Amino acid sequence: MRNIQAPEIISSFISGCFIATVTAAIINIWWKISLHAIGMGGITGLLVIITVLKFCYPENLIFQAILYSGIVATARLWLNTHNLLQIVAGYVLGYIIITVSILYL
Repeated sequence: MRNIQAPEIISSFISGCFIATVTAAIINIWWKISLHAIGMGGITGLLVIITVLKFCYPENLIFQAILYSGIVATARLWLNTHNLLQIVAGYVLGYIIITVSILYL
């Protein structure tokens, strides 16, 4: 990413996605966690960090991400593919990993 001079936030986000994917793969060996919720939590975390670091002000996008996260979580529950704890754990894991990776990588 440095060779094409991409913004640092993009390379940190991609690194966070890799870390979240590997973490989810390890957790799924012992316990089922929602990968959809990890992705939605990561997108929400990205938008919150963009707002906090004041790159721009996507407050309406944050609300949309939370709304879409609820839709995805509801669909996973309705299809009986996950229980509520698996979805919440996935969302929190995705949010935390992306947030930490952008702030510290």
